[in-house]
Amino acid sequence: MIPPEKIAEIDLPGILEGEGIQLRRSGSNWQFCCPFHNDRHPSASLFNKGDRWRFRCFGCGESGDSIDFITKLHGLDFKGACQYLGIESGPLSRSQKLKIKKNEQRRKITETFKQWELAAIDELRDTISTAHQISGRWKTIEDFEQGAIWLDPVADLQGQLDVLMTGSKKNRIGIYNRWKQRGEFF
Repeated sequence: MIPPEKIAEIDLPGILEGEGIQLRRSGSNWQFCCPFHNDRHPSASLFNKGDRWRFRCFGCGESGDSIDFITKLHGLDFKGACQYLGIESGPLSRSQKLKIKKNEQRRKITETFKQWELAAIDELRDTISTAHQISGRWKTIEDFEQGAIWLDPVADLQGQLDVLMTGSKKNRIGIYNRWKQRGEFF
């Protein structure tokens, strides 16, 4: 049994930042993007309740204390999470270390995808906006005929933007793979 005062000493905000999770201050609490589901905007809150830090995600419903967070994040059991946090002695087993490494790699891939996705959304918005500005300057039929070539891809770009904004994860990954095959990265 872990003494409650040991759990109270755990700096959960420091642990989250150490795991690469960006925290944003919100009053006396912290907000962050939940690592347990595909979260683009902070839906999780970190708060100090009584004698210990707790977290709660309003998107997926995950909640708990420091040990619960590490257990879920790295797929460890209670003892492994306590060892990871340094509140119980003993080294992590080889399988626990492998789980942690696998989860870290998955988190890095997810973060890279999120960064690409945000950059792609900005690029698509800019391109579509530019095309609409150009088409707004057309005054004659000749202008339209010469500029129509610019509008052909706009519908496709708008469709890609819609998928990135509201589509399923599978469809968003499809857009990513399409851009990757074409070498269209930022």
